Amino acid sequence: MTKSIFLAFIFSIVLYINVSGEYKYNMEIRNGAFVDDKTYEFEVYIKANVNSFILNAYQCSFSLNRSIVNYGSLSFHYIDGSSELVNKPIYGVGISVSYWLPIINFASFAGGENISLIPRKVGKFRLINTMPFADKYPALKWNFGNASPTIILGEGFKEITDPYSHTYGNIGFPLYLGKGWNFISIPIKLTDMSTKSIFKYSLSSAFLCSDYGYEAVDSLEVGKAYWIQLSQETILMLKGEYTTFLIPVVKGWNSIGVSYCNLPVASIITNPTFIITSVFGSNNAQYYNSNLLESGKGYLLYSEQEGYIIINPNKPIDFSLQ
Repeated sequence: MTKSIFLAFIFSIVLYINVSGEYKYNMEIRNGAFVDDKTYEFEVYIKANVNSFILNAYQCSFSLNRSIVNYGSLSFHYIDGSSELVNKPIYGVGISVSYWLPIINFASFAGGENISLIPRKVGKFRLINTMPFADKYPALKWNFGNASPTIILGEGFKEITDPYSHTYGNIGFPLYLGKGWNFISIPIKLTDMSTKSIFKYSLSSAFLCSDYGYEAVDSLEVGKAYWIQLSQETILMLKGEYTTFLIPVVKGWNSIGVSYCNLPVASIITNPTFIITSVFGSNNAQYYNSNLLESGKGYLLYSEQEGYIIINPNKPIDFSLQ
């Protein structure tokens, strides 16, 4: 039986770039695979999208759902010799704890390095558990909601972390759903957002929940959450585009989902400010107070007035254009 609990790697990237102009890059997770039931490996690549640039340093951290650990103890390792960079990810490799979740870290020392249009391997990494992992389908997810950007001072240095520039390679975005009712959100824009296309033959019903009750739907939207009734357990392998960082909310209850990242409730930024008073998630069709919005899950959120949730405050938003 496929468990609804899945390995949720939450990947935060802070890049420090020596730039003479604006450059776009792409950082990608590739080739994630289990070596055995206690060992998981994956690779991280980086490349320039338009012009080459000088990478000064990088710092990466990601967390995983402790339920997947299955009461085991974790260790995290960079695989020696796997990096194609001169400035290798060998600084601060290890595990800490935040929000009661294991946090996995690696970083580099400072040192200029040219990044071109040709993808280069940052490194290959290994996560080892003393117990078998509780799910065999890991979902690696980038997340910037919990990151604390750091600027390296010095002429010409600038931090250009861009969530749009972080992708999943051949791993995709698995979403695990149980038989019966699931409160979910679709975190990325798919080519076809119809329920018939997404759920194929397993869908029984789909509803949007609001102050006005439950509304049957046949098409889903990124940023909204839905009650989905399935006739069987389903694994959705989602691939598509990351869309808005702006989620509109109305006064009262809203069914929402975050897009590409997990977001602590304490880190929610809104316009106007301080309009969110309650957030509830769902487990086995029962609501509970939640302090974390997880990508792919649905949440009921109460807002004191109309406004917006800003998923990525690093991107300027002109509300006069809304």
